[in-house]
Amino acid sequence: MNVTSKIIPERLAKAACMIMKFFCYFAIAFYLLGFVLSLMGRQSFTVHTNEGAYEVIYAQENYEVPAEGMKVSTGDQIYVQRNAQGRIDGMTQAGLSLMYAVHALPIGVSLWFLSRVCVNVSGGVIFTRKNAQYLFYYGLAQCFAALAVPFIKLLICGAVNQFTTSSVFVATGQDLWNILIPGVAFVIAAYIIDYGAQLQDEVDHTL
Repeated sequence: MNVTSKIIPERLAKAACMIMKFFCYFAIAFYLLGFVLSLMGRQSFTVHTNEGAYEVIYAQENYEVPAEGMKVSTGDQIYVQRNAQGRIDGMTQAGLSLMYAVHALPIGVSLWFLSRVCVNVSGGVIFTRKNAQYLFYYGLAQCFAALAVPFIKLLICGAVNQFTTSSVFVATGQDLWNILIPGVAFVIAAYIIDYGAQLQDEVDHTL
């Protein structure tokens, strides 16, 4: 503890949490903007044409050239096959937006809980069961993003392809371990903090 306090003094830790709080808010706003852009047809995917494979967006008129301008993505490899008329129908676009929403929602939720921890720590409220609860929810949201979201995206693709003339396919789950391991670590940290806070409450009541 002495080594940690020397490297990261209390004032610096509180300042870092204050900055992190605003970063969480900014990231949540970024994903909200990304969802709006996705609804506007500016979510990128790969389409195969006679001239080659291009990264395009639904909003563009010509799928024979790469996409230009502001666009968002889920980080997955998404492939779309055009219909017989060489177009991508609206149901496919709706499926793409739904996949983005499924991708962004657990991240936004986890960032919100993390921001609550940062608010408490920056205010000097640190070793409490409330912080443990927020960290627990953060870890659960991350575990959900790692384990459930890839399967939900695959289900969305399968359901959308039943009602469309164009087709969408997704290769997802590449970051499973990168998301799952920190999520589990936060759940364990939440348990440790909650247990410690519980012991502290018992000591306070005893005194």
